[in-house]
Amino acid sequence: PGISDTLLYLITSAIPLGAGLGAWTAGSLASKYGRRNAMIITDLITIIAVGLKFVNNEYALLVGRLICGYCVGLNSTLVPLYIAEVSPTPIKGVTGTFNQLFF
Repeated sequence: PGISDTLLYLITSAIPLGAGLGAWTAGSLASKYGRRNAMIITDLITIIAVGLKFVNNEYALLVGRLICGYCVGLNSTLVPLYIAEVSPTPIKGVTGTFNQLFF
């Protein structure tokens, strides 16, 4: 009964693994759809992934955490790109630093 140790380790490591994959693919997603649309797509995928985490199944939890990690990686790349793109030149450095320090 319960979750095996191997599955527990996989569930635990799913978010960092997904985040690495998301950060790796964020540039191509932003180039294809634009920064704003890529962030909207990422948020919609996140909603689906969070729903998967509420299903009473260990494997759904694993997939949900993997997808959530993927979205974390996408957002960690897309948000600074978007901030740099929309910020006025005189405060571009401040807004980029604010994002790194407080989020």
